Amino acid sequence: MMGAQMRQFAVELGTDAAKQQDANSQAMSEVVGRVLQEVSASVAQLQATRDAAATQDQARNEALTRRTEEVVGNLSVQLKAMVEAVTVQIARTQANIDALQSVSIRAIDGMNNGAATMNTAANRFETAGASVTTGVARQALRFIMSRGQVVDQIDRVVLGDRRQRAVKRQRPRVSRTLGICAAYEET
Repeated sequence: MMGAQMRQFAVELGTDAAKQQDANSQAMSEVVGRVLQEVSASVAQLQATRDAAATQDQARNEALTRRTEEVVGNLSVQLKAMVEAVTVQIARTQANIDALQSVSIRAIDGMNNGAATMNTAANRFETAGASVTTGVARQALRFIMSRGQVVDQIDRVVLGDRRQRAVKRQRPRVSRTLGICAAYEET
């Protein structure tokens, strides 16, 4: 009996252990199944997020490429227009420099011609001035000489002999001066 009870107890213990193991196994399978479902859902969600991010990245890259091509195209057009404008401006500047050079050369030539004309006029003026000076000097000498005679006559009338003698003492100086002037008049 005791052997039979022990056997029965061992059989029941084995059956209970098998049931327990089946229950544990089933619980574990359910838990693992739920975890796998959640992991699958998370992986699917990550994949969807990654796909959406990749689509957005591709759209951004395409937009960036399109915008870059537009900017480069516009920049090329603007650079071409600027190069053309600079070329035109260089040509205009060169034309202005050429015109300024031509005007400057003509002005310098005109000034040189004017200077030559002024030199000729100055020489003529000098010649005329010398003629006028000589004529004026001659007339001045004649006037001085005639004045000396008038002064002598006035002195004789007004002052009489006394003054006349004093004037005659100074007369040699005046005669020398008048002689020099007369010599100049003859030249």
